[in-house]
Amino acid sequence: MRIGIAVVESQGACLVGRRGPEGPLPGYHEFPGGKLLEGEAPEAGAVRECLEESGLEVRAVGRLTECVHEYPHGRLELTFVLCEPVSPGPRPTAGRFDWVEFENLGGLNFPEANAGALAALRDRHPAAPAGGI
Repeated sequence: MRIGIAVVESQGACLVGRRGPEGPLPGYHEFPGGKLLEGEAPEAGAVRECLEESGLEVRAVGRLTECVHEYPHGRLELTFVLCEPVSPGPRPTAGRFDWVEFENLGGLNFPEANAGALAALRDRHPAAPAGGI
């Protein structure tokens, strides 16, 4: 299954939500994202999913990383897309998602498949403490 994930950065923070009790990996933290439509580019899917899940309109600015991960519930081809809010100014509210400062990401419980994206964020933001992302 192909998945597009929006890693939304704004003013020193990332947009992060928490998975509900239904579905796989309940209670884990996540970036907005979901299944790509037939023929849909990962960037377009990540932008669409972010709007659907959070109500936040973003634009893709590049690919952060890609990986394939096997879970008990299936094989996922994940593309993590670096995004930014379309509207400038203060960080907008985003539904069930919250803004988490980069230095606090390391304290959250993300699925294993997010390890590469978190490492790429750490590389992009070297001022964050080593254990922070």
